[in-house]
Amino acid sequence: PQRLYLLSHMFAESTHKRSWIFTPADLQARRDAAQRRFSSTLTATQAKAQLQSTEEDALKRHVVQEMIRMCKHIPPAAMGNVATHAATYLLRFYIENSVVKYKTRQLQLLALVLACKACEVNILLEAHLRALHGSADDLGFIRATELPFLQALHFHVVIHTPFRALRGHIVNFNAAAASAGVSIDWNALSARAETILLAMITTDAMLLYSPSRIALAALRSAAREAGCGQFVDAQVQSFAAGAPGTTLLAELTALQDLTAGVPAADPAHIAALQEKLAAAQAVLPRPSGTDPDEDDDFALPAVKAEPIEFGEHSAAKRARLPDA
Repeated sequence: PQRLYLLSHMFAESTHKRSWIFTPADLQARRDAAQRRFSSTLTATQAKAQLQSTEEDALKRHVVQEMIRMCKHIPPAAMGNVATHAATYLLRFYIENSVVKYKTRQLQLLALVLACKACEVNILLEAHLRALHGSADDLGFIRATELPFLQALHFHVVIHTPFRALRGHIVNFNAAAASAGVSIDWNALSARAETILLAMITTDAMLLYSPSRIALAALRSAAREAGCGQFVDAQVQSFAAGAPGTTLLAELTALQDLTAGVPAADPAHIAALQEKLAAAQAVLPRPSGTDPDEDDDFALPAVKAEPIEFGEHSAAKRARLPDA
């Protein structure tokens, strides 16, 4: 269908696809290398207090989940796109940066503010902080670190979201259902798929799959819950362009398993990890604030150089970033 073709073509030409979609092996290798670089900067005493990689992974997921819950003051029509942008910024940032090194709440606020700008949701910074009980320190952090955080993302702030792709899929599946005389409550199915999408974007899905695939996997999960999974699977096979429908179904199953395979967070476990995080941050040296090129700058992922998509800051001097 023409709508999906145009969305797919836009994604194919984007920095999102060219620079931020990885294979699982490449993604893990980048994270492992970043962890080694961070560990190499620590003294023996500091290293003993640090988190294991599995603990960091659990905390990162929790940080993204909490950030999505922080979006409740966003207008409902924009909430999905804003949440996806902010979550993806954090996921990209944490590829190269340890969760130990920076205050998670302030990064959440910063990602949310930038997401609103990218999605053209006009909420004043001060209004964000009032809604989220932010402080003057949070305000100062956001203003001081917006530019270097953008630089860590290579100024690639345009995110192709699965929520937009979901609407395109719903239009096409609705038309197919009408032609086949199949009655489906698409409003209810769409609402459930959007809820599933919010869970999916807290995983590595946005770093591994296209937004169209993610949206289709969420719709497929919702359809199975609603008892119309066979119809959706049949349409997926008929819509598969240039690839066997069974191959696409297998890919969607793997994507669905990515979310289903993550256990629900245990509040006691998260609380224990947060205590350990605080202890790990406590033994790190405080920044001196004198050298903008010190090692505690945000790490920059090695991605292919692309045109700046947000602002004209390519020649801006790197600003030093306060640690936790």
